[in-house]
Amino acid sequence: MRRMRNTDDGKTAELVELTREIARTYQRLKVFSNRSGIFHDYGGAAAEIISLLYHSGAHSIVEIARIRSVSRQFVVKLARELEAEGTIGLRDDVPGKRGYVLALTEQGRSAWEVRQKQFSDAIATLPVKATAEELRMACELLRRIGAG
Repeated sequence: MRRMRNTDDGKTAELVELTREIARTYQRLKVFSNRSGIFHDYGGAAAEIISLLYHSGAHSIVEIARIRSVSRQFVVKLARELEAEGTIGLRDDVPGKRGYVLALTEQGRSAWEVRQKQFSDAIATLPVKATAEELRMACELLRRIGAG
């Protein structure tokens, strides 16, 4: 965390306490997400690929790498893992005739829908209801704090 340059000790102490509260709140959210089981099955990168395939259909490895700004090799590694567990499958790329594209299997589609339902149910149990705009503002503030 950046050093605070503030000559008013009262304001500095308040900022320190607020920063501690943010850290405690983050830890409580982490515990909540772990208990609810909503993030245990896929890591962030795999979840993003599955979400992309779920919402916009089949894509080539190169397209996914470009969209996510990662290497093709990274997408290949994730694709192999997801294929091994039956979440995605390879399909011939008929229009492009360039090999194959990645697509969700029925098992993968069903698992993703269950996961999204679990996530929605878990969010609904939060003791504080927040609007989308409030959550966006909180995310932006946390990004700025974390970037410092």
